[in-house]
Amino acid sequence: PYVDSFNGNDLGFVGPDSITSIARTVPRHVTNYIGDKRQFGREAKRVGIEGTIVPRHFETAVDAAAVLGADPSATELVFLKGRFGTAGKQVIAKRTEDLAAMTEGLPEHHIVQEGVTNLALYEGRKFTVRVYLVAHGGALFVSRLARAIIHGVPYDAADPSFEIQVKHEGWYLEGSKVILRPVLDLNSNSLDGAFAGDSGGEKLMDAITAAARLAGPMFDRIVENTRLDEHRFAILGIDAIPKADGSVQFIECNTWPNLIHTSEVNAKVNVPMVISVLRKLFLSASTVEEGWVGESGDDAFDDPSLQLVKVWEPGA
Repeated sequence: PYVDSFNGNDLGFVGPDSITSIARTVPRHVTNYIGDKRQFGREAKRVGIEGTIVPRHFETAVDAAAVLGADPSATELVFLKGRFGTAGKQVIAKRTEDLAAMTEGLPEHHIVQEGVTNLALYEGRKFTVRVYLVAHGGALFVSRLARAIIHGVPYDAADPSFEIQVKHEGWYLEGSKVILRPVLDLNSNSLDGAFAGDSGGEKLMDAITAAARLAGPMFDRIVENTRLDEHRFAILGIDAIPKADGSVQFIECNTWPNLIHTSEVNAKVNVPMVISVLRKLFLSASTVEEGWVGESGDDAFDDPSLQLVKVWEPGA
């Protein structure tokens, strides 16, 4: 098979015979909306999951100050985020009470996202999870393989400093305290809250899967586009924050996620996740809600580490 987005152009292959199928990614003009943090918040509100699966979003400092200032349950911190920034770029943590003083408004092309409270920690540090959603065949799937990125300093919920709340780059540097790790390899004794104890990584993936079921309609444009071609697909990177009560919140989406990390994460998360997508595209596999059903008689075909779980389908 040949896999390429063709930059949105159909190359019109008529040969050679060795090219039996062509996998096309969903075009950028279809996926771009969900990578825009302003639209991400709007979609969450449309679907009815803003404030639960997705934190509350505000498009002006005035609106954020008015709503959060009148809400006794509002979080201590908010995050000013550039609409198209990635990897922690264009993100500023501020105390919620300071919003009222922002008389000149937000920086250009920024939104306000309410902070996530009651975080689950790993060895006392904040961590986020990169989750992979896969759109194909008019349905949305979640990979049971994900990576955690663990911040390098102890967490303080009231401190808005960049190092505590946002900074997570540098994992590739020798001696860095920022750590990448497959979620299923997280040490359960280092997790706290509802994820502590045996099978902490599995419990975290269960919580992510449950959240993805509710968030599915946010991605309806992308899912519908995959109906145009049996080999059309999209891989989306969702950033999730685990909470101590056993739930998660999705804070943003990267429509073209990076798939090159440490050797461990590449081998245990990225490569097998991509293999699971290619199997679905080209090996005529059938799926059920719990995962893969092999048709080849090969036991490896049902390897649970290569499972995609269907979480949403329009009209289902």
